[in-house]
Amino acid sequence: MPSHRAPPGDRQRHAVQSRHVTGMITVTSRMRPPDFTLSLAATEMAVRAALANLRTCLAARKMPPDLLSTVELALAEALNNIVEHAYAPDRPGEIRLAVVLTRDRLRCTLRDRGTPLPDMALPDDDPPDPDVARDTLPEGGFGWFLIRHLTDGLCYARTGDENILTLEFTFDARKNNHDV
Repeated sequence: MPSHRAPPGDRQRHAVQSRHVTGMITVTSRMRPPDFTLSLAATEMAVRAALANLRTCLAARKMPPDLLSTVELALAEALNNIVEHAYAPDRPGEIRLAVVLTRDRLRCTLRDRGTPLPDMALPDDDPPDPDVARDTLPEGGFGWFLIRHLTDGLCYARTGDENILTLEFTFDARKNNHDV
């Protein structure tokens, strides 16, 4: 029996939407078009849960494991930056993640109402100098370098009181058979 798939213009109308609440995280998932959003508290545990949910959603769409690991690492760095730097430790705010997957691109948009990035811009892409005495290496400073090198597009904007960070990953649609 042939399966029915709604034409592109009708996908929005035929979208199946589900909502799951798991502790500190709310997941809204749409089956067609293949995008979903996560809303989470800006805490380390909520980030961990969000990344696990994201992995499950993308794996269900047959995203290749190597690309999935790249996306997870870049988002872990970006989300943890928000947790550590955007909000005061005793007053975590909310982070919203919107994910759109097409045949050749994955776009992840993070939104928060925390402190803006310094100078309202992405930090320089240079990592700390690794050729220094081990005890003088900074604890951090490699995150933005990793994010820049793991993504194919990176954009930051401050709109009103909201930070908007978009990470894009591109891949060869001919080699990937994920569900769109």
